[in-house]
Amino acid sequence: AVISAMSVGFARGAVEEALAADHDVLVEVEVKGAKQIRERMPESVSVIVLPPSFDTLGRRLRERASDTEEVIQKRLEIAREQIREAGDYSYVLINEDLERAVADLERIISVARLRPQHVLPDWWNRSEVD
Repeated sequence: AVISAMSVGFARGAVEEALAADHDVLVEVEVKGAKQIRERMPESVSVIVLPPSFDTLGRRLRERASDTEEVIQKRLEIAREQIREAGDYSYVLINEDLERAVADLERIISVARLRPQHVLPDWWNRSEVD
């Protein structure tokens, strides 16, 4: 299962190698990167992580105290555009409580492992079916 969230790029060769070895792969990419993954690998599972609300996002950015208000406004504008694409993802994870968000992500990974393209090839290899 390939899970894509948001933020950084990744080495495609390393991902393909891990998938070939039947490993789960978690990549963190921006919204554009996630779209490219979904287009190139339609079997992938994509997850977008959202704050509980847009107001909460603004508050969290301001509490970090690492950006000017101008930068925060620009980031919120970009986030608003990206959030509009949330319906394109396999799952939407709301990050209100970190422990719950992690547990939700673990459940998503568990469910992804049960998809036919993940389970059936191994099942057929172990089965003697004429």
